[in-house]
Amino acid sequence: MEQTKYRLWNIINPPKSPTFAYVVEPEDALPIMHKMVYEQLADISITDNAFGLEEYDEESCKWSEWYNELGDGFNEVFDDYCERIKQ
Repeated sequence: MEQTKYRLWNIINPPKSPTFAYVVEPEDALPIMHKMVYEQLADISITDNAFGLEEYDEESCKWSEWYNELGDGFNEVFDDYCERIKQ
């Protein structure tokens, strides 16, 4: 089994604690976030939410926000993904 180097985080009604979905590649998190967004939009008890993707740095043993090779954060990459699946 491949090691999970990335984790999608989601906070519902901040400042609650985040939940995590661990993935092998950033692309794996896109359909997971898509599903979560639509489920949360249908839930009237959710007034706010936040998402992001973190990458694990084995040298520092810390998680930090992920950015692609163009410097885009995960939310920008997710917006592009949503545009592609609309077509």
